[in-house]
Amino acid sequence: MENKVLSMHRNLILLASLLAVAGCTSCMRVPEKDKFCQSKFVATFTIWGSGQNATDMFYTAVPQEVFKTNGLIHPGSLSLVFTASRSEWMGINWLKHGKTYLLNGGYSGGLFINWCDAISLEEWDNVPDDVKTALREKSYAPCPGQ
Repeated sequence: MENKVLSMHRNLILLASLLAVAGCTSCMRVPEKDKFCQSKFVATFTIWGSGQNATDMFYTAVPQEVFKTNGLIHPGSLSLVFTASRSEWMGINWLKHGKTYLLNGGYSGGLFINWCDAISLEEWDNVPDDVKTALREKSYAPCPGQ
């Protein structure tokens, strides 16, 4: 009887782990305007470097073209942008040094990004023209409640 209980507990733990991972690695389709409105900052950033701690990685990056700031970023000033170190935790861990990306995200003691909330995961040069135009012409604003 004890072995059956242990086996059942092990199976439940395995199932819970699989569901947790599945929940973190799939994102609902959200329109770009909603992602813009839910973000605390939106800008193009040129990546200068990266580092890592036990759970997160960070990029040293310089904002270029700022579309939404909330006072968090300033064009030309060095910023630290954090993300989970693993892609299965929605981390954006593939940005290349010297490349420019459209980054958007939240703030909780620092700037943070994840791939479920990203307006685009492409280099800025490859972001669709309709998204670039909407950002530059401020078509995503005003946001509800702002």
